[in-house]
Amino acid sequence: MLVEKYSGELVPFDKNKFKSSLLKSGASESDIDQILIIILNKIKKDTIHTQKLYSLALNELKKLENGFAARYSLKRALQELGPDGFFFEKWIGKLFTHEGSQILNGIILQ
Repeated sequence: MLVEKYSGELVPFDKNKFKSSLLKSGASESDIDQILIIILNKIKKDTIHTQKLYSLALNELKKLENGFAARYSLKRALQELGPDGFFFEKWIGKLFTHEGSQILNGIILQ
């Protein structure tokens, strides 16, 4: 099976890479193995887009526990905060300021 990346590039499906991304959600290895079987049985084509694969995985994680799904979708949520994470940077800065730290936003260090 091939996976179509966002760029349009087709790459072979890497079961271990997919399992590794699912394990970061906090779900157990046995749960991940079952999710993998369910998802592979749902795929009827030789090619799947990464967004569809992500959506299938997120739905299966939600069935187990919302916390797993939330951790799995954290990266995407941070990307949706804005270009280059600027809004996230400002938000984290406010948290540190609230805790008594001094912060500088928009600084690029070499």
